[in-house]
Amino acid sequence: MTIVWCALWMVAAVPSAEAGIEQSANQVQSEDDEIVLEDEPAAAPEEASDDDIVLDDEPKPAGSISLKPSFKPSTVLRSSTLTSLGLDAEHNPATLGTPEDVFELWSLMRLQLIHRSAPGRSWRMGARLRLWGGWDHPDEGGEGKSVLLTELTELRYDRRFGANTVVQFGLQKVDWSVTDGMGPSVMFAPQDLRFGLVGDPEDMTLPVESIVARYTMNYTHDVHFEFAFVPRHRPLEMRLWGNDWGTASPDQGASLPIGDVSWLFDPSVEDQWQSNLFYFAKPELKPEDFSGALRLRGRLYGAELGLWGFYGFDRFPELKMDPDLAAVLSLITMMGDTPLLEQLTPDRLAALERFQAKMVQARAQNDGSSLLTSTFHRLAQIGAQARRSFGPYVFALETAWTPRFLGGRTLFSPAMQPISGLATLHTALQIEYQSPPGLIAVLGVSDFIVFDVPNTPLMVLDESSMSASGTLDRPFDPDSSHLVTVNCALKGEIKERFEWVLAGVIHPFGQDGLFMPSVAWLLGSEGEKIQLSAEIFAGSSQSMFGRFNHNDRVVLSYKRSY
Repeated sequence: MTIVWCALWMVAAVPSAEAGIEQSANQVQSEDDEIVLEDEPAAAPEEASDDDIVLDDEPKPAGSISLKPSFKPSTVLRSSTLTSLGLDAEHNPATLGTPEDVFELWSLMRLQLIHRSAPGRSWRMGARLRLWGGWDHPDEGGEGKSVLLTELTELRYDRRFGANTVVQFGLQKVDWSVTDGMGPSVMFAPQDLRFGLVGDPEDMTLPVESIVARYTMNYTHDVHFEFAFVPRHRPLEMRLWGNDWGTASPDQGASLPIGDVSWLFDPSVEDQWQSNLFYFAKPELKPEDFSGALRLRGRLYGAELGLWGFYGFDRFPELKMDPDLAAVLSLITMMGDTPLLEQLTPDRLAALERFQAKMVQARAQNDGSSLLTSTFHRLAQIGAQARRSFGPYVFALETAWTPRFLGGRTLFSPAMQPISGLATLHTALQIEYQSPPGLIAVLGVSDFIVFDVPNTPLMVLDESSMSASGTLDRPFDPDSSHLVTVNCALKGEIKERFEWVLAGVIHPFGQDGLFMPSVAWLLGSEGEKIQLSAEIFAGSSQSMFGRFNHNDRVVLSYKRSY
């Protein structure tokens, strides 16, 4: 399942550079949308995050006199708009594959409503309206297409019970990571890849239906016990084919089984089928289909420390095909100089006839689960994390271990054969230098290790280690596979009116990367800016980022917050 792997691993690294810059710029030290109790040693009000909820009815010491006014319900409405025009800077002609979008135009409107109804009680509602349009190159017909989506991004009720317990119910984003982007501790954050592989970090993840609770055990050392429960797994959203950001490259469909499937579907049901490749056998609202996590965190000698455990579903599914469909795809993939009549053996002809009958029935029912099925793999993880500031420097480290004795992980061979029961370790180290507005710098290094796979090449992970003769030449240990990712970002300001950012993500052993320079003109104090940016993919056509080098683009955007 090459293309799924590429998209998942790519997005696991891409948001970290830009997200790191955003968090450092805002100087927010809180880890998530947490409720700050007033007798905690929290930041001063002017330093608190916009997402903090300050509870007003904490127990007061005996004999104290409160000078606070009585509580008044309040409602805050926030909104922002973004309009961007993208120009394809690396156009591939139609002779190399399907037509490409030479121009893209997209607009976003975000709304968030926060209503504090009583001390320790609040509602949060968020929505997003997205309009996207793309136009093919004039030499390819100049065909245009558009998508309009209205999405609920948040619907959450926050409530405090007693002096130490806070609970959050509803649709929300759950991120326990201490490194920016998709760190090892991100367990409930499905990616949204439908409109490109890079973008605003806020738009790259999706909310989940969940219950998140926190019990404070000790305020002096900020010792908290946290619990997260997700009753229904939500897969990522992505397109597999049909536009430039489909994970099947337009000039490589013949080598990618899912890309080959695209010709089978009528355009009227194409979108539903692409989603169904991840939603077949989707976990439902049943007790056995839940995901859950526990974390114990606190502060010791100025360092934030945490231990956590997770039991739930892996981020990507295992694809299974009907044998007749597999036979047809095999025939298409093997087509070369050999005459077609010599390849149409009696067995293949019989499989083709059976497949055609199955396809007619699946189209009529708009349900292809009898032909393609994806099942999500259960796994358990144990992790640890630490974060510490030293003046303008911030160090963060986190790791996630998926042990074999708790089920392990299911990965894939280059021939798309599943390899189950694998032990993995994902570790990320991040170093930040925070001196706003003069300079903010973020450097992150992560390593995803798969243990005990001697002489077993793994899809994507070992592509750069394969020699021409088919032998493995891994960089560290011949018995273990590594995916090393380095991301970095620099942000500065010129005369308080211009911001510049240099961000990038590379795989040093895969020799591929993604580079994202930008410059923004701040128009005033109303959260208004014009930005010019670029997204440049580099590497061989078989590498993660190089596979998308036809998507190099320059983007001009206008953003305003209200």
